[in-house]
Amino acid sequence: MTAFDYTDHIHLPEANLALDPPRRSPFAFVSHGHSDHIGRHENGIGTPATVALIARRLGTCRLTTLDFDARLERNGHQITLAPAGHVLGAAQIVVDDPFGQRFVYTGDFSVRPRATIVAAQPIRADVLIMECTFGQPRYVFPSDEEIRERIREFIDYTLNEGLTPVVLGYSLGKSQEAISLVNGLGYSVCVDPAVARIADVYRAFGVDLGAYVIYNGAVPPGHVLIAPPNGRRADKSRRQRRLYLSGWAMDSSTKYRMGVDDAIPLSDHPGFDELVAFVEAVQPKRVYTTHGPSAFADHLCRLGFQAEHLGVHQLALL
Repeated sequence: MTAFDYTDHIHLPEANLALDPPRRSPFAFVSHGHSDHIGRHENGIGTPATVALIARRLGTCRLTTLDFDARLERNGHQITLAPAGHVLGAAQIVVDDPFGQRFVYTGDFSVRPRATIVAAQPIRADVLIMECTFGQPRYVFPSDEEIRERIREFIDYTLNEGLTPVVLGYSLGKSQEAISLVNGLGYSVCVDPAVARIADVYRAFGVDLGAYVIYNGAVPPGHVLIAPPNGRRADKSRRQRRLYLSGWAMDSSTKYRMGVDDAIPLSDHPGFDELVAFVEAVQPKRVYTTHGPSAFADHLCRLGFQAEHLGVHQLALL
């Protein structure tokens, strides 16, 4: 029976395959382009969009591209990729081992279909390894319709006060979704250059974000500025109100911690209820959880699943 080990990432020794390793690896699967998941690996696989995003961020990328539903054979293991939502190009990896068992690793994922991503679909598997960032009952996110209306209210109020609305989100993923969303609400958009560099990749892969101008030191009147949370360009003018987009906005302390005027829970991860529904749809024989609270695995056990939260230096069977 195939086994995997876990230190700070999943490793399948019989397939000689590391999943989202944080350090340089001989052969890695990189699930998506966020900076905490990429590295200068010697070889490996990622979707075409993920490879392009890594190259944009690091200047080069040695990974081989693997399209969704294309197949790769490695040491007797059949490997395919499937959409994971989250950001452009994000992928789940599906590994069918020589013994007829199927292993699915979600990476960071999102189950809500949105303008800039293809949502993750549950894939039947014997073993599911999933991130559970928001695996606590208090993280049940509002509907996307409610989120859009709250963003509209923030922008309208700010513009009516004669101030500049500034929407803050990660330069990869959240900001591009914000460009599309704010355009769709009918407002004019100005984007930070760091956001624009990533938006260029989205547009190259056919994602229509709508029109925008690039910030050059001043936000044109009536425009909404979209920028990363750590950017300083948005701080040059005091005549602004700032909105932070993050799933952590479910915590009332978030806007104070981030030093913003408001925070809205637009998340690129599943909420607690969506995580549970995902597991119920996959119906795995075993579930392993990562990057979230161990209590989520305990909750799955109470629902009748064999579930375990992965700790450091752990060996498990598929």
